Amino acid sequence: DFCDDRRPPQHRSELELLARYPLQQRSSIMAGMEAMAKKRISQQTFDETVRENVDDFEMEKDEALADAIQQFKSQGVDLTNIDTSGTDRSAERDELANALEVIKTAKDALHDGKPIAAEECITAMAALRSACAGGPKTELDADPTVADESTPAPARAGPGVTTNKSIIAMAKGPDSLAAFLPFVALAPAALDTLCVVCEDSVENRDSFPSIAIAVLAKLLDASMADGDTVRRCCTTIAVLTTRTEDLKAMFVKKEVGGLRQLLTALKTHGADPLVVIAACQALRSVCSFDDLRRDFSGAYDASRAAVELGTIPELITAFRAFPDNGEVICALCSAMKVMACNDDAVQQIQAGGGVPIIIKCLEDFPDSAPVCQRAAAVVRNLSGNDDVKTTLCQGNCLPLLLAATQSHMEDAALAEHVMASLAAMALRRPTNCERIVALNGIRQITLCMRRFPKVAAVQRACCLTVRNLVGRCPELMDPLLGENMEELLRAAGKVPGSVDAAYAALRDLKLEATMVTMNADGQIQVGVEEFGARKSAFNPVYDDGDANIEDKMSAAAQSPAELGYNM
Repeated sequence: DFCDDRRPPQHRSELELLARYPLQQRSSIMAGMEAMAKKRISQQTFDETVRENVDDFEMEKDEALADAIQQFKSQGVDLTNIDTSGTDRSAERDELANALEVIKTAKDALHDGKPIAAEECITAMAALRSACAGGPKTELDADPTVADESTPAPARAGPGVTTNKSIIAMAKGPDSLAAFLPFVALAPAALDTLCVVCEDSVENRDSFPSIAIAVLAKLLDASMADGDTVRRCCTTIAVLTTRTEDLKAMFVKKEVGGLRQLLTALKTHGADPLVVIAACQALRSVCSFDDLRRDFSGAYDASRAAVELGTIPELITAFRAFPDNGEVICALCSAMKVMACNDDAVQQIQAGGGVPIIIKCLEDFPDSAPVCQRAAAVVRNLSGNDDVKTTLCQGNCLPLLLAATQSHMEDAALAEHVMASLAAMALRRPTNCERIVALNGIRQITLCMRRFPKVAAVQRACCLTVRNLVGRCPELMDPLLGENMEELLRAAGKVPGSVDAAYAALRDLKLEATMVTMNADGQIQVGVEEFGARKSAFNPVYDDGDANIEDKMSAAAQSPAELGYNM
């Protein structure tokens, strides 16, 4: 029997050099490597290059812009934070600097107990939001499928002023905005500004003080009667806690009571779709492990705490209140997915009637890729329970999942969730394996592997499904091999992230498979080293000195006579 958590001994393959690290660390390391690989320049450097092309090389403005863009891209520079439209935005940059100065001055005044001009602060925050709003997009920006590599990149006015939110982070803008939260006149504008400033900017989220998230939870509690403020607070919490583990950890502390306030928001404003969406987004963000800069996360403990507070019944109630609202259904499914973190939570969902509700989402929204994707993600987690996965597989859920992959063939995330659900359903359940095969599941597996040949998550899920199908049903080997599965698995073995799963699937199908690995010394070896084949270098006695100290002492030993003493 095989499942997603069982993996062969850790080795570094030729195609997966990070495999010697724990799985959670691999993503963090790869993300860091990608970040370091991107070269960035400032807006001033770009503008000076354009000006030099015009002044020194007598180029026209459009030609100078195109040449600067081409030169920087040829050097591997990432221009996503640069305004490449060529428009003079010095006035806007000055306006941003003035707005940041006003906000900082007001924060210092509040700290010293001095009065401030509320209207001036609100105007400054509006300027800050406008600066981060970004310029208009071109048609090619709106539809990336229109452009190809041979199409020149259009001039783009990036996100606002100089397009770099790092300026706001360096000026400690989020820290200053946090000081406005306790004040009724400034809180709404501060919440809206924090959402705009911190969205898609990890630097601004990091500069938001952890203690201020407790102030935000207190504001949510104090404003529970006002639906609009509750929505603003929940939206801000969702933005701030995305990929920021420190803020998540503070928010879910028992003394802060953030999870309880989100639950209260769902109970109090369960009839308001906007509040329900915002509260679900906040729950999902707080209970997800998405900060890959950290090796450990409190997401699982946060999910358990939310379940113990009674969040699942409220989510089920909200499902029943908005059966026809696809946007609300998406948000509820996202929250339910993170709630289904263990067997007890899954049993609560089943006991409360949540399983039929999720199936009905697939039935009612077959043409909506977002709903199908999020419902499939919930099914994936629910399938961790043996009884529930049998119910899902033997009922109407399985054909709906397979139909969804066929209807939304370009959705890689949907394919991953469906294939992972099949892998869980097939684990230790021969009757489920037979059902999957009877519904042409093998064909869907091969189609997903062909559609997404470079998506490691999809390839890995498909490999695990193959393993679990033949684990207790060896008679299914022939149908799998008849669909050209060997070729697909060998191709999956070349995708970093699915090497070990593809290798194991080939071995389970009784096919010849060899893994090329690299040991800790950097030597290439063919095959997997068996445990115990090489003598361990472990020393049971700790000694921080030289291992050959005794030999060296004997070699250096001299008699007193040799040292010149008169014996």
